[in-house]
Amino acid sequence: MIDSFKRNLSFIFIIFIGLSTIASFAIFYAKQKHFSFTQKEFLLRLDSLEIDAYKLKFAVLQNYIYTYNNNDHIAIQLNKLENDYKQLTKSDILLNRNYNILQKEIELLKNEIEQTFHLVEHYLMYNASIKNSLLFLTNYQNQFIQWHKPKLQQQSLEILQSFFFAKRISDLSYITNKNYKLKNDPNYPKKLQKIIDLFNLHTTYIAKHLPKLLEFKQKIENNSIISLVESIKRKFKRVTLKDITILNRFTLILLMIFSATFLYLIIILIRYKKEHTSLLKTTNSLQYSLTHDILTGLKNRNAFEKEKNSISSPLIILINIDRFKDINDVFGTQVGDTLLKQIASIIQKEVALHKKYIDTYRIGGDEFCLLYNMLDTKEAFYIANKIEKLISHTNFHIDYNELNVSVTISISDKTPLLENADLALKFIKQQRTQKIIIYNKELKLHQQAKNNIETIKMVKQALKEDRVVPFFQPIVNLKTGEVEKFEALVRIVKDDQVISPYHFLNIARRTHLYFEITYTMLKKSFQIATQYPKYRFSINLSIADIDNDEFVKSLFSLFQNNLSVANQIDIELLETEELYDIQKVQSFINQLHSFGSLVLIDDFGSGYSNFAYFADLEIDIIKIDGSIIQEITTNKRKLHMLKSIVMFAKSMNLKIVAEFVDNKDIVTILKELDIDFAQGYLYSPPTKKPITIL
Repeated sequence: MIDSFKRNLSFIFIIFIGLSTIASFAIFYAKQKHFSFTQKEFLLRLDSLEIDAYKLKFAVLQNYIYTYNNNDHIAIQLNKLENDYKQLTKSDILLNRNYNILQKEIELLKNEIEQTFHLVEHYLMYNASIKNSLLFLTNYQNQFIQWHKPKLQQQSLEILQSFFFAKRISDLSYITNKNYKLKNDPNYPKKLQKIIDLFNLHTTYIAKHLPKLLEFKQKIENNSIISLVESIKRKFKRVTLKDITILNRFTLILLMIFSATFLYLIIILIRYKKEHTSLLKTTNSLQYSLTHDILTGLKNRNAFEKEKNSISSPLIILINIDRFKDINDVFGTQVGDTLLKQIASIIQKEVALHKKYIDTYRIGGDEFCLLYNMLDTKEAFYIANKIEKLISHTNFHIDYNELNVSVTISISDKTPLLENADLALKFIKQQRTQKIIIYNKELKLHQQAKNNIETIKMVKQALKEDRVVPFFQPIVNLKTGEVEKFEALVRIVKDDQVISPYHFLNIARRTHLYFEITYTMLKKSFQIATQYPKYRFSINLSIADIDNDEFVKSLFSLFQNNLSVANQIDIELLETEELYDIQKVQSFINQLHSFGSLVLIDDFGSGYSNFAYFADLEIDIIKIDGSIIQEITTNKRKLHMLKSIVMFAKSMNLKIVAEFVDNKDIVTILKELDIDFAQGYLYSPPTKKPITIL
């Protein structure tokens, strides 16, 4: 009785000491882990900001040096810088009052980042316009060769070289106090005089704005972001050092407590060695049950999931016992369990000696899985066929019952292995025509292919029955408030239903039906233009349309046969589509212009626009992408982007249409920016007939 009381008292004391030690260590570990994590997190975010600043400078330098450089790299770095600063200000360690001394410099860092954003916006605006002017100057210089004017050619070359040197090495001395204008001669042909005037216009623009560009570039390169980050790091490390000292003292105290507890536990553990041995056996038994099926002794699904990932080229054979539930229902679960063990034994004996065999697993109530490494499907089919025949020809004798069973087998070497094999099993059981199947990805695509075929049939029938029609959305002149143009948008009409192009155009694009749809839209737009002689109508074409010589021939034949309304039909091209043959596109545009048609670039700004295209293509109008317009009232960066595009368009004498205009606040901003036209649901959705009065 006394010994039992002492043991219980010792046990209670051990629990108390153990829990106290665990609690102390838990508290210390949590504090140390949190401190270490927040410290590293803060330093990593500072490092990210520093790297972002260097990368931004590099991106600006690349953009400055290379003529055809995409602004996306700068946009990405600006976003990264902004996001990393936001993450820095959310760092948990700043909630600790010991780190309040960092707030002042963090606020300075915020101001410096905002200033840098402002500088980059101005830099991009000036750099884009100067690059465009240099491209034009190069083009004009080449034209002087065609005019056989060696003096003009030489003078223009010297001027152009001066500008290139001044910009490339950031030295304005190359253009200071120099004559950068060509002298015009009234005796020159008028076209040559016009080229000289345009040449001088661009040189004047560059001379005027290049100093500003260099000023913004210099300010970006000399921003204080990196020095501020370094200063924050130094202060942060000084404060952190104090916190580490406190944690070290706490560690020493815990170490002393732990040492005393550890010595006492050693004494107690020796006394309870037998109990520990017994517990170890129990643990081993539990670990075995985690990876093995108790009934058959095979490994289970947990083991399979782990082991399949450890081999280089896995393949599985999934075996399903047909109608196993019926066996359990008729003969009872005991007979069913015995059947499972016998089938498991047959499978193992059949496959155990194969050199590429890994193991057999019971992964479900009536399913077994064989795992192989680097086994081809042909050999796997041979193994599966042997197993299927062996089981189907075996008479199982269990408790005076004779059972004959069959199995269905699937093979898969495509990940996810088990899911794909199971999909194949379900498919083959539905077919009921064979017992073994090899998983093929086409099984998954069958339904999609069927849907695509139905869509193509629907489009083909709509074309046949003349149910492919244009709907018209008005484009409003923002100065007069009146409708001046319409965009023709494709629809399919079926009974009372209007089907959006979202449901069929992408599928049709892969077939010859796409060109039939486009031609139908053009033909019907010509017809409607006859009824509305005061208005222009624009139709969307893709670069693929322009590349199709047969389609282009049909298109211009349509223009030629409808000369009375040809000058009312405009063509919209997508800015996001890649132009591989600019000369071919320009030739197409020239033909359109000969009929009085205008060329629009649709979705401008959706791909952070390739401005270089417009140095070579004679575009008339740009339509600014709705993803920019819809956010200009809530997103300052989108508004700045819009302003830059407007400035660019005005410098190129391009008209501007704003798409997706859906509220009056947007209209107010568009008018302030002197944008010419607006289009969107604020005025009208696409309708079957043009609405001329809003």
